[in-house]
Amino acid sequence: MNGDYDHLKEYLDRTMKDETRKLISDFAILWNKYENHLFNNFYRYEKIDTLIKRLDYSEKFINSIENIFLKLEEYMKKKYISFEYMDFKEYFEIIIIKYDFNRQDWKKGDIKEDYLKELLLHDDFEKKLKLLLLVVGRVRNNMFHGLKSANQLDDQQLLFIICNELLSTILYNTCMMDL
Repeated sequence: MNGDYDHLKEYLDRTMKDETRKLISDFAILWNKYENHLFNNFYRYEKIDTLIKRLDYSEKFINSIENIFLKLEEYMKKKYISFEYMDFKEYFEIIIIKYDFNRQDWKKGDIKEDYLKELLLHDDFEKKLKLLLLVVGRVRNNMFHGLKSANQLDDQQLLFIICNELLSTILYNTCMMDL
């Protein structure tokens, strides 16, 4: 192997848990299948509505999505919410809307603030599903474009588990994966 790669691999072996690396690897493969098969290899947030119309809303699928949503809600509460009076939706509004929309690329970007607020204000199944799909898209973008360290990624194992469960559920539902 190349000496530079060997040096990087040694660093990763020392600083990141193997389980984290496996979860990220799984995420990358699942995302590739998701984007390739369901978005013609060009994922855009505005295409989520089209995807949602293609899904088979079986009882198993609905239960899986509801469970994934609950896991994400618990993860967000434990990881980020330090004030007991702040609920999940208030947190989401702060993180996704106030933080991300201050970034220059989001001001002209794909997700409109009113769209996210609408998802946060309603509690129906389809809106939960859209919110989950937006989250997995943000995780993907942050993996390739955001700042990260090995410690931060180790702390986000549960987030990758949630994203991998969601992607697997969507791919299985659309018959794109033999599970």
